[in-house]
Amino acid sequence: MSTLTERVSRLLPGLAPAVELLLKRGLTTLLWATWRSGLPTVLTPVGARGLPLEDGVHGIIAAPEQIPGRLRELLADSDTCERLGAAGRALTEAHFDWHIVADTVADAYERLLQERGR
Repeated sequence: MSTLTERVSRLLPGLAPAVELLLKRGLTTLLWATWRSGLPTVLTPVGARGLPLEDGVHGIIAAPEQIPGRLRELLADSDTCERLGAAGRALTEAHFDWHIVADTVADAYERLLQERGR
């Protein structure tokens, strides 16, 4: 029996490492880069945890054993690929632009310093 990474590698060469990383921990910056490039995404519940995304709108959330089948579905449906890619890109631009992330982190530090009286 082949691993999920091996099966994904046969479907989409070069994508398997990204899928494996999302399975193990979830790499939000990798996801942002994928969305920013307009690519559709298939995430595990681990990779999607804590993100303001909607399954079937910004990407597809699937159990690890479902990923190969979901990838095949995407490869056969260019309209869905375009729609998911555009929605993921819009979500990233609205919430995860580095300027927005930096401002959010700076605001959090400001609040912490104020709470400590500095």
